[in-house]
Amino acid sequence: MRINYFALPGLVGLKKLKVLSIKTIVLDELGVSWEAVISDDRTTPLPDARKVLAYFIKKYCGKITTVALGKLMKRDHATILYYFHKVDHFKTYDPEFREKLNRIELKINNHNYTVKHERDRA
Repeated sequence: MRINYFALPGLVGLKKLKVLSIKTIVLDELGVSWEAVISDDRTTPLPDARKVLAYFIKKYCGKITTVALGKLMKRDHATILYYFHKVDHFKTYDPEFREKLNRIELKINNHNYTVKHERDRA
């Protein structure tokens, strides 16, 4: 089923807000800037930041395609697929990386819980 976003403009805003909040949480936790993430720089913290950011946007933003995610991060879709593969590998074999993912996921879940309950009060 295709959704007409012009008929339901709130959905587009909600999706952008969700991507923005996930992006903010992940980049703050990892201590990198958005400009650094979308740059071509390959120095140490940036490749992991790109992988983690792509992983959480895909996980929490529903049916975002790898092409759309690639455009957002200025990468191609094959690179995004590679990021997902590497995150799965690191989750299995690297306890430090797994702890970092768990810490970020806890912050995202706490943020989503707070936003949800603030909407319920309004």
